[in-house]
Parts: sequence; structure tokens; C-alpha cells
Amino acid sequence: MGRAVLSAAGFALTGGLAADPSGVVYIAPEPDHLGRVLLVCVEPLDLSPRGLELAAATLRMICTTFASAPGAPADALVAAFAAANTMIVAENRPLVTGRWERRICVGATGIVLAGREIVVAQTAPSQAILVQDGQIYAFPNVESWRGDFVPVAPVTATHPLGFAEEGTPQLFRSEAASGDLVVLCATGVGRALAGDEEAILNLYGGSLLTADLEGSTDRLERLLARHDVSDAYAVVASVGRLPHRPRFRAALTRPPVVDGLRDSAIELAETLAAHRARTPVSATRQSALDALGAMSVQRYRESPGLPAEWRANLPRGSGMNVPARLLAVSLMLFVALGGTGIAVGHQRDRDARAESSLIEADVALQSVRDNPGSAMSSVAEAERAVARARESGATGDAFTRREQELARVRDEVYGIRRLGDVVQIGALPRETTSGPVHLAISGQTLFVAAGTLYELDADQQRLIALLSRGDAVADGAAGDLRHVSIDDGAVVASDGEANYIRDSVGRWQRLPLAIADIGGLRPDTPVISWGDAAYGISWDGDIIRFDSSASGPLATIWAATEDAPDLELAHDFTIDGRIHVLLDDGRTMTFSRGALAGTMSPFVVPALTATSFLAAAPFSNALYIVDRGGSIGGNVGRIVRVDTAGDAVQYLTPASAADDLSGDAAALTLADAEDLVVDELSGTVYWVSAGEIWRARLALV
Repeated sequence: MGRAVLSAAGFALTGGLAADPSGVVYIAPEPDHLGRVLLVCVEPLDLSPRGLELAAATLRMICTTFASAPGAPADALVAAFAAANTMIVAENRPLVTGRWERRICVGATGIVLAGREIVVAQTAPSQAILVQDGQIYAFPNVESWRGDFVPVAPVTATHPLGFAEEGTPQLFRSEAASGDLVVLCATGVGRALAGDEEAILNLYGGSLLTADLEGSTDRLERLLARHDVSDAYAVVASVGRLPHRPRFRAALTRPPVVDGLRDSAIELAETLAAHRARTPVSATRQSALDALGAMSVQRYRESPGLPAEWRANLPRGSGMNVPARLLAVSLMLFVALGGTGIAVGHQRDRDARAESSLIEADVALQSVRDNPGSAMSSVAEAERAVARARESGATGDAFTRREQELARVRDEVYGIRRLGDVVQIGALPRETTSGPVHLAISGQTLFVAAGTLYELDADQQRLIALLSRGDAVADGAAGDLRHVSIDDGAVVASDGEANYIRDSVGRWQRLPLAIADIGGLRPDTPVISWGDAAYGISWDGDIIRFDSSASGPLATIWAATEDAPDLELAHDFTIDGRIHVLLDDGRTMTFSRGALAGTMSPFVVPALTATSFLAAAPFSNALYIVDRGGSIGGNVGRIVRVDTAGDAVQYLTPASAADDLSGDAAALTLADAEDLVVDELSGTVYWVSAGEIWRARLALV
């Protein structure tokens, strides 16, 4: 066998016009130094110019990272997808344009040909098809695009690249042979195939995708035209000759001798079976064929005999005709030093470990009910047991029930309440993301200070600019407005040098602060107006009171670090008639008339780890602490409500269900929260996270 020879033909359509597919599809012209041939396609969820730009960047990142990653094809693909995911997350983080839209994500499929091995990695949404031995293996099942599709087994979904901090693709493996076809295409092609019965029959009957590459692409293009699909692409590649195996074998997982025997057996079987005719596809067999990429690996996971990755190559349905390469694999069962028994034994060991871990979880959860005094320790044991079961491959309804029961019991033991109706209602303009953001609420009106002072129009889902940086105000101009508070019903903004408040006729007035008298304020703490005065924290940690007088602005030390040394640890503060200061270890100091009235340390499990800021609800004595680092189950970030008696209740967003992408995003949003306000009268809480504005319902009973 010489170098791999891949012949390819394809097309792309943008708005119904011919386009260049090179921005979304890459096929390596020759093997790399490790003998690997890479094929990649990408597809943005948003077909905007920005979406296409990110898709092209994703394609380049996958190709570049794969080329520099040593080792087995699967390991290199995982590394490439991880690098692409990190890049998209970084690109999306500053991309907040003021429009009400989610971050841009990208689906991708990567296929590597290395010797006789084909490895497929995929994150949704994407579509790819392999044609081997006249059989069709689709990633995912093309019929899954139909609304009435019912999977025969649970399907493990993947998140698109850029959706979460970590993105792991699904991996599949098959055996390669000369003449195999690889089709990389847009999901629009999969949808068109799923909605066309004739096309489905032609696909599985072998007349849609053939060795005539130009004819195959022409038939796909005609299919899209029939279904009025104007934005899509498809590239059909044919495997000519297989690549040499790498000279350096240390990175491969199979023993070299076994590889050589297996390849020789496959070649012999193909030679002996070359005269065999292809089995016609009957209607019954057509309906029974299942896609490797969708469910087959899970479907055969518990079947006796061949391991899942070998059984995935079996044709299914009536009129079964064993393909040539399966004869070789069967022969290798007796040659490869008991490999099958080892693989099956390994799978059985994993199943046994998973089952044992689930039993341990059941015992721990029962102990929570029977022994309330040690409930927290039992919850921790149940968490560890469920984690071990997951690592051992536990899936299905039995495992899901344990996870749900663990979440319910943990919420009860830890005193957790779940926020309701969690929705993203807006995003900040791009130019506001370079500094801190503060919120204030008056009645049901939310105000946002993010360089410009905004009022949120919740009905129209838009931000209304009330005062912008550079606007002329009295004898000066507004600066970078990063602070906002409510004083006796009036909204007061501040740029750290002056306060801005509207007079009786609605004109903005500028009230300078005597910043120079105290040497400056800490930029990471707010400026809050209360009772015709303003308060801030100086660089020395003192609480400063700002007043206006006939002789000009005044600044006095309201509470000094000399009297309360812990003020040097101040992280944030809020005012409700008294001043409450949040320290970086989670304690809250309360001051009245400039004197320390008391210190409160809330008790919650798990303990506070990354307290970020403090909020007070109007007409309430409770305080709300945001702990960005609090990790409980699938949630990261939490809100802790502390009342005057020191009793604490923690709030989390709802635990996300399987395949719930919006739930997954909500479960992590408090980890990046920048500020939060609460209105207990309406039971509403707002927060800003990574430039996005979120709202939720707060249950107080």
C-alpha cells in the first residue's frame, strides 16, 4: 500500500448561489508525518457573517491542532476539538452586541484515516455519511431529522463547540478499505434526505452515493433544489489507497504484530470475497438499518460476543450478507491472543463496577433518611458513588433515577431552593464589557450602569440609554458611569468622580465628589447614594461619606480601619439604613452610625469559597451573597440569603435535564455573575453574567 489517495468532489450554496466550500470543509491532500489523513467539516448554528467567520476559524484551529498533536488519531481529534472549543468560547466572551441572541456555536465532524482505521469525532449539529461494503453508516442517523423519528435506544447528545467551557465529541471507529466513500455535508442535506422517501431508498439502495463522485454531488445538489434548500454544502470523497502505518509505533494503542496479522487477514478475506455480489436492500431490511453514529454503539453495548466497535460494522436486517472485512475480524478472534475475551471481560468488569457503585449510592441515600444526624456525610458518599458509576459507563433510566434522587435529597439536606423561570432577557452592548457593571431596582424597573446608564424595557426587551459617557451635564460631562443606586426613589448614577441625578423637570445635574480629599476610591467597590449623601470605600479600607455644602463637596471618614481592622478585607457593601460590608472570607460586618454593630458568618454546605458581592432587597432585612465558586451537582455559582438571625438559605438555578442546552447554560450562569439585585415584593431577581442579563423567580416560602 502506498500513500492514501483521496479523490473528492463537492459544492456549496449560499443564498442559492454557488460558493467555495473551503471555509467549511477541509480534506488533507496527503498523510501527515504519522500517516494520518484528516477530513473535517464545520457548520455554525448562526448562518450570519459572524457565524461563518467563527466556523472558518474553527476549521483552521482543528486542522492546526491535529497536525501538531502526536499519538493515536482519536487522541489527536479530541485535542483538536478541545482547542477549537476553547477558541470559540474566548471569541464569544466579548461578543455581546446588545441584540437578544445567544452566543454563536459551531457543529463539527472530524474523520481520520490511519492505515485501516477510520476514527470519527462529532459534535452536533453536523452530518456525515460513510459507505462501506455497500452499507450506509450515517452520523447521526439521517432519519433522526424527521419529527416522527423514535430512537430504539437512548441517544447521547453532544453540545456544539463554544457552548460550554469543556466540549467533548462523540467518537466512533471503523475499518477502512479502498473504495470506501466519505461524505461531509451540512445538516440541511440530512434534513432533505430525511424528508424524501425516494432519496432514502436511493441512499440505502446504493444509487445516490457511488464511486462516480461528480454524479453523487450532482444528485445531492438536485435533492437540495427539490426541497428549496439554499444554504448547504456537500463533499464526497473516495478512498483510493490506504496510507502507510506510522513508522514510530509508540503512540498507537494496538500491538504492532496484531495490527499486521489483522491487516493481512482483512486483505486475504477481501481477495477471497471479491466475487460476492451485493445483497439487495428489502423494505424490511431498509427499515431495520441503523446509523452507526446515532445509536449502534449503545445498542450493542450489552450484546454477547463481539465488542461494540466490531459489531457496529455488522449489517442489520433481513437478507444479511457478512462483509469481507468482518470475515477477517472473525478470523482474528482466534489469532489475536484472546483479544475478544479480553474486550468482553473488560466491558463486563466496567458493568460490574457501575452496578456496584449504584448499589453504594442506594445505601448512602437510604442512610440519609434513616440517620438525619449524619445526612451530610451520607450525601457526600452518594455523590462519590454516582460519580464512580458514571466513570464506569453507567447510563439508562436506572442511572438517571439515581441522579435525580441524589439531587432531590441533596437539596433537602443542604437547604437548597431552586430559582424558577430562569431566562436570559438581554445582553449588554459590546463597548460596555471592559469595566464593572452595577444594577439597581426601583419598583419593577431595572437600571444598569455599564459605562452608560440604562433602563431596561422588559416588555420590548431592549436597553434605553438615560445618560451616556461624554454627555454634557451642567458645567461638565458625564464620565464612565459604572455605579447606580436608588435614593428615596430617585436613580443616582456615578462615574467615581461625581454623582448624577435628575432635577424636578428631568434634567441631569452633576454633583462632584471630594475624591481628592481622601486619595481615591477602590474601583472594585461601588459608590452608593443614601439619604442625600454618598458612600464609598477608600484605598485604605475606610468607609467614606460624601456630602454637598455651600462651600463645596465634603468627604469624611464614616468608619475607619483603625476601629475595625477587618475593613481592609472589604469586598463589597450595600446600604439599607445601615451599611453591610462583605469580607472576602464570606463574613458580613454591619455598621450603624459609623460604629460596628456586629459580624455575621453564614453557615452553608458546601462552605462559601468565592464570595463576590452583596445585595440588599428593598423593604427587607435579608442580605444576599453571591458565591461564584459554589459547585453543587451540575450547578456552579449560587445565591445565599442570610436573615437577621444568621439563618442561611441557598438558591440555585434548576438542575438541567439531559439534552437541555438552555438548562445547562443557566446552571453555570451564576459562576460569572457581575452584580445582582433582588425585589422580594415581586419575587424577582436579576443578575448580569458575562454581559448577559438574566431574570428569575425567587421562592421565599
